[in-house]
Amino acid sequence: MKKTTTTVIQDERPQRWYRKRNVLIDATVIIAVVLIIAVIWWVGHRPKADTAAKVPQYSGQVLVEEVNKKYGNHDYLGAIHLIEGQKTISQTDTQLLLAGAYANAGNNQKALEIYEKQEAKKPLSESYAALAATAASQAKQYQKAIDFFQKAKQRAPQANTDQIAVYDYQIQELQKKL
Repeated sequence: MKKTTTTVIQDERPQRWYRKRNVLIDATVIIAVVLIIAVIWWVGHRPKADTAAKVPQYSGQVLVEEVNKKYGNHDYLGAIHLIEGQKTISQTDTQLLLAGAYANAGNNQKALEIYEKQEAKKPLSESYAALAATAASQAKQYQKAIDFFQKAKQRAPQANTDQIAVYDYQIQELQKKL
């Protein structure tokens, strides 16, 4: 028998197709990586949910009543959390309510800071000045307490001589502690 040999001629076409296939795979991988990066960026830059939405929203007297319910249950930190979660937290009335809640919780320093900020914006009423003085006294900041009691005394109606006498007494007692 006669042996026949066949020669196989290699063509360049399969290599070209192979190279084209590699470019398609590379492009697909690059697009997939870009999409993954875009999704991660989008998730990281979405607007944050309001923390205030976690707390029921109240306004005016209803907020005061809800805070008083918390006080009735001796939940002073709950009252603080409720007030801080309100969308109206930047308003003066809500800030003064928050200062009272801090004072009731025993954090007189924080209450005093809030009273001082509100006093700087607009002078406090007689009663709030007296509350600020009490918070300052409890925080052992006697000079600030005297200053607030003097402001309360000045803002008190002249017909209210009994309350003015109380403020004078408080000032005298605090001056002894200086």
